[in-house]
Amino acid sequence: MKKIFRMLLCAAAVIGLSTSCSDIPSPYDIFGGGTFTGKSLPYKSANLNSGWETRSITEAEPWSKGSNYVQATGYQAWDGASSKSNKEVESYLVSPAFNTTTECGKVKFSFDYTVKYSNNVSGWQNYHKIYITKEYKENEEWNPDVWEEIEWTPVASPYSDWTLYTSGEIQLPEKYTNAEDVRFAFYFYAPATASTTWELMNFLLEEGEATASDTPDVPGDAIDITCAKAVELCAALGDGASSTETYAVTGYITDVFANISNGQQSFWMADTQDGGKMVQAYWANLPEGVSSFAKGQKVKIVGQLLKYVKGDNVTTEIKNATVIILEGGDGGDVPTDATDITCAKAVELCAALADGATSVETYNVTGYITDVFANISKNQQSFWMADTQDGGKVLQAYWANLPQGVSAFKVGMKVKITGQLLKYVKDGNVTTEIKNANVVILEEGNGGNDNTPTTGTDITCAKAVELCMALADKAESTETYTVTGYITDTDGKISRDQQIFWMADTKDGGKVFEAYWANIPDPTKALPVGTKVKMTGKLMHYGSTAEMKNGNVEVLEMGDGGGNTTPDDGGNTGTSEGVSIDGTTVTLTNSAATAGRDVIEVVVNDLKGLTDKGSAEGTFELPDGSKLIVAKGDGKSGPTYYAASNGFRIYASNTLTFEGKKQIAKIVMECDEYNNTKYVGNTTATVSFSGNNAVYCNKNEANSGGVQLRVKKIWIYYNTAANTKGQRFAKRK
Repeated sequence: MKKIFRMLLCAAAVIGLSTSCSDIPSPYDIFGGGTFTGKSLPYKSANLNSGWETRSITEAEPWSKGSNYVQATGYQAWDGASSKSNKEVESYLVSPAFNTTTECGKVKFSFDYTVKYSNNVSGWQNYHKIYITKEYKENEEWNPDVWEEIEWTPVASPYSDWTLYTSGEIQLPEKYTNAEDVRFAFYFYAPATASTTWELMNFLLEEGEATASDTPDVPGDAIDITCAKAVELCAALGDGASSTETYAVTGYITDVFANISNGQQSFWMADTQDGGKMVQAYWANLPEGVSSFAKGQKVKIVGQLLKYVKGDNVTTEIKNATVIILEGGDGGDVPTDATDITCAKAVELCAALADGATSVETYNVTGYITDVFANISKNQQSFWMADTQDGGKVLQAYWANLPQGVSAFKVGMKVKITGQLLKYVKDGNVTTEIKNANVVILEEGNGGNDNTPTTGTDITCAKAVELCMALADKAESTETYTVTGYITDTDGKISRDQQIFWMADTKDGGKVFEAYWANIPDPTKALPVGTKVKMTGKLMHYGSTAEMKNGNVEVLEMGDGGGNTTPDDGGNTGTSEGVSIDGTTVTLTNSAATAGRDVIEVVVNDLKGLTDKGSAEGTFELPDGSKLIVAKGDGKSGPTYYAASNGFRIYASNTLTFEGKKQIAKIVMECDEYNNTKYVGNTTATVSFSGNNAVYCNKNEANSGGVQLRVKKIWIYYNTAANTKGQRFAKRK
């Protein structure tokens, strides 16, 4: 389809023109008479219902009509199903025919809309378009070649609000003014794996000149204020309360303090570039094409004010704000006050830090990637770097941010990484590290190829031991190997998406070959005993142990966890049926279902409506639209939330009820450990599964005391029989 560019009248020649056509001479002949019976100007439709029709390219139809809006989504309860799922859909919403005859020959149109869940869909802006034609035939086969695209860029709505945005006034192309049978079509597409939800209202077609706009539109009712005014208004709110009004706060980014996650990042802002931390934009939405926010950018953030109180500290905050960057580049720049150093200098500076300490200064470290040792997760990946391409493992970039458009880091790339140095110490070993670094690729920067070894020479576990023992102590093989076998034992520890386990050529083969901090593949959260794996990396002779360090793992068959002969001191085999405890991991298993790869992750700290050290009782909406209900049950004390321990505290006989989108096969809960106590709940805890629901009770006969369940993260695995591909979305609020 041909594109017609949106006419933004910014030239000096049109400055000062009225939007009225009354004083503009007509450059066209006016149509008169005829038998055309289409809509005349001005035309307004609040709900885009009457006279609007859908023309679906796929069998499934995404459009639905409400009393005051139309909506399109590929995430529905298809074919009478009891729960929603994703389906590939493609369809057009076609307008009535219009007679665009005017005295001045200028016509403009506008509409209100919202696009939700855009963070789930790569390239989502290409899936929401506007077309126009004079050649549409209602009863004939759909012909895309007669439609021309009007260039228009949608603005995504944050997950937390359904605020309508105005499209702004869009000038009708000249060839479609003073014409008959002009029609519009709103195009919507959703892939099979995910979907946005697009809602449209208040379509207006009228004569006149479109008002130019150089920035994306914000909600029409947003009130423009300064950061200082935001602080003043927020102070008048109750603790934890949000404003009823929507505000547009303009200022400068003074600090960026969070990694990028799901297209969002957090920052502080003020009215001046050196104004300190006045207003916090918490998990603000990155504009399309912007890879990260940067200190010094002038921005406008839009949303509702929140008075966030923790202890004695009060924060003026806008959560999930829409951000318009006014000055300061595209957000991809590194901090201007960062000091340029080499990898060797980074090691020297890090050595002067205390164990576990982070540098006050920010550094730019330039070097070459010498090893990539982790899978990609949440648009991040870990690697080692050095000052030369063969310089070994000098500096570790731990979960570094992949630049926009780069799918993976690759050995040999020359990069500049920016962040604070961290002296990471474990078992007496010191690692010079920058965590969550921003990365600029200087050479070989397409990132399009998988850069970690995925294949090597295929060998058995027995052969791996033979080859390892031929190496010098602590030496690593030059060749890459792929070792296939069964996991025979784990030590119960998982850290940074890595796990230690033993494997052998048979399920009962004992501890033959060690996988030392192997990379757990997404979306798997743990590798149980009995799992058949293929692990790729370099062999190492470590004392009397044959091992592979930081190997990449491919799961061939998932085990059931049986046969672990050496649970750590946190293991417990005396729990109730369906409940198992391994270290700080509690697993709830439905014996009537089989866990597949359709899994959702719940981070308790990300749930909305929680107050630090306050009650956790309530219903929480999960990322796929399912629900978690936290209740006191028969307990004498009600559940609470503590930010310091990153989650819920579920006391004796409190309950967790999971209302799934489909049948739940397994629930895995990551719990807190403090002062050598693993807070994994009572061994008398119970779980019951019914339909799509599961109920966990931290059962204790006395209904008090016992062991708390301090749950930080939860993974819900759905039954394989009910699986469909793709992510799920939160329900509309």
